Amino acid sequence: MNKELEKDIVEGYSQSVGREWNRLSKNVSILEYLTTIHYLEKYLPKKGLVADIGSGPGRYALWLAEQGYDVVAADPVPKFVDFLKAKFRARKLGKRLKGAYVAYAQDLSMFKDNTFDAVICLGGPLSHIMSKTERQKAANELLRIAKPKAKIFVSVIGRLPLYAGTVKLFHSDLEADFIEDWAKTGNYYGGYGFLPFHGFRPNEFEKLFPSSSSRIVAKVGLEGFASYARKEIDKLRRNKKRWEKWIKIHFSICEEPETIGASEHYMLILEKK
Repeated sequence: MNKELEKDIVEGYSQSVGREWNRLSKNVSILEYLTTIHYLEKYLPKKGLVADIGSGPGRYALWLAEQGYDVVAADPVPKFVDFLKAKFRARKLGKRLKGAYVAYAQDLSMFKDNTFDAVICLGGPLSHIMSKTERQKAANELLRIAKPKAKIFVSVIGRLPLYAGTVKLFHSDLEADFIEDWAKTGNYYGGYGFLPFHGFRPNEFEKLFPSSSSRIVAKVGLEGFASYARKEIDKLRRNKKRWEKWIKIHFSICEEPETIGASEHYMLILEKK
């Protein structure tokens, strides 16, 4: 991984710990969170030790602990790891946190093979690995540390929905150097309001997890057709009846290929062979 990009990403997130913690509690990101939780509840084992890789400030790790799971967290941003530990202490869940490490997804050597009953890597950590080789290393590590038959939940940032965001919100991106090359490469190197990341096409994402070592259980568009509809979602949520109707519709179509392709984030649920 390019060391300068790596530094930019870690430093960038170090300046936005509170914002990242709050991200999943507002506008369209709520849909990302609710959809992810829905599938965690559907496919997680009833109990066990779960690895949260790329944990960020700990939103999903805390949810897991509240459900009775033991959790090990890892993230390359030291301030995220410190924040996560503090949240566990404040909520009196310290006994559920079996470890919290400053580490990158592509090097989880502190964990033995076949350790975890489930592995999660949510919110797009693999998208912040700009090297294709390093992304493959990270995918291999997620598989390696999972027990046979364990479920692995991985979400990334989608590539093509950026264009919907450009039309709805970010018109200045049309003057940026990266925009014409985006569909071809998926690479954004920073400088226009967000940290460097790689946007995935669905088939590219799936190729990270070979069928020889895992099988795909489900593919899910997390925000679906609500992607980048930030003000609209806030308005919709104020009408309980309409919001509940939209949630019902969303869950009825979120595994459709068209919904996945339109989604700002999408998730694979895998089972290790």
